Amino acid sequence: MSKATRTLEIVCAALTIGCSDPDGVTPDAGPAEDASAVGGAANASAGGAGVGDGGGTGGSGGGRRDGGAAPCPATAPCVLFYGPIVFDADPVPLDPTVYEPFEKPFLPAGSVVTIADDAAWKAMATEDFAAYSLVIIGDNLDWHPHPDYLQSAFDTRATWNPAITGRVVVQGIDAGFHTAHSENPEAAQTYLRATLSWLTQGGGTALYVSSIARDYDYLSDLGAFTSISDEGDAVTLDEPSHPIFTGSTAASLSNWVMTYHRSTMAMPSGFVRVASAASGNALVLVRDR
Repeated sequence: MSKATRTLEIVCAALTIGCSDPDGVTPDAGPAEDASAVGGAANASAGGAGVGDGGGTGGSGGGRRDGGAAPCPATAPCVLFYGPIVFDADPVPLDPTVYEPFEKPFLPAGSVVTIADDAAWKAMATEDFAAYSLVIIGDNLDWHPHPDYLQSAFDTRATWNPAITGRVVVQGIDAGFHTAHSENPEAAQTYLRATLSWLTQGGGTALYVSSIARDYDYLSDLGAFTSISDEGDAVTLDEPSHPIFTGSTAASLSNWVMTYHRSTMAMPSGFVRVASAASGNALVLVRDR
């Protein structure tokens, strides 16, 4: 029995739920006290806002929202991960039952996490997305990101974009990846922890995007972005006092062995450049609401 399998069984037992149901949904232990489900959506521990018939029933709710339970807890961030960027990983798809998003360990303590695979994401309505505190389109776990990983995000943009009513971070830094693969993983971890904390402290549904392989066409309902492939290591902070840079400096964010891979030349109104690439283009954009 693998360590991951044993851990999964312990978590399932603690939540008094089965490790999989007839729909094939498996709860996933998180870094704090969260539990999540993949391939049909929903939080097993605190009433998930997911879709389909999956999810645990030992907590309050699940994919069915059993008994009219609230979709997310009022006392902790409720976070939705865009799963296709991992499930289609190349060359070998990763096992979603043991998948841990790079960003997940750096969420605020107690965060409740749902990972929606391609089918679950496409089945969600705007109100389903709006039930979450934060939506994350993060870094894929392979070394070969492809634009088509984000095709479902593009195809459904008219559904989920309107749900993003809170704070937004859009960046060409693959910070999640560098928390594990970097010359300075601690710096990436500090930055990511501060960024996700800031996002979850605002009202509405926030969005974190770390996109290095595709233009931001899947964010078109948020406004017009123009970005290019732009690799480098030198980061300049335009707004060093912004909360996402708590504990970070330009030096700590630079020289991760390709800190960034995409920069932005034009952005929608309401967005502010807080960091720049060596090219002079915007590297990290934020919207504060």
